[in-house]
Amino acid sequence: MAWNPAPVTASWLGYPHSAGLETIDYILVDPFINPPDPALLIEKLFEMPKSWVAMGRLGFNEAEEIKPVIPSARKGYITFGTANNPYKYSPKVLSTWARVLNEVPELKFLFVRPEAGAAAFREYMTKAFVDEGVAADRIQFVSVRGKHMRFYNEMDISLDTFPQTGGTTTCESIFMGVPVITLVGTAFFERLSY
Repeated sequence: MAWNPAPVTASWLGYPHSAGLETIDYILVDPFINPPDPALLIEKLFEMPKSWVAMGRLGFNEAEEIKPVIPSARKGYITFGTANNPYKYSPKVLSTWARVLNEVPELKFLFVRPEAGAAAFREYMTKAFVDEGVAADRIQFVSVRGKHMRFYNEMDISLDTFPQTGGTTTCESIFMGVPVITLVGTAFFERLSY
């Protein structure tokens, strides 16, 4: 893009912020992702009227059918969870999630990640919650690489990461009928789930 390879260029998926290149003419946004401070983006805005994402079966070809009964009705307890990439799990995120669990004693938390197969990952995540007063048996793990969409059927509510919010995982949650709780910030990458 730095070589300005076309008469008009635009940035969209792949990097959730301004690329910082004046040779890129536009950045695709929507009314929600568009940062309130225009100085945060170098590119001119190309604003879609409702959403910058189009979702459909083609994009989620591995999606399982949504179970007709929500997980809490099947299991007898509410399950919050995440499929977000662990690089987004800051100590503040983990502490916030643990505080949520402390508010509802029966609540469980589910990590759906390939890393969940590693003992070090499970130990670190469990310790982060235990250090905040959450019992270790309330933390659950599913280790899966690909074909993970069916595990959204095990979550009642998806908790988002912050300040780097979900993108793909938020779309997956919504597609599978799982509501997402997110924290909206001012920068583009803090507004993806919004």
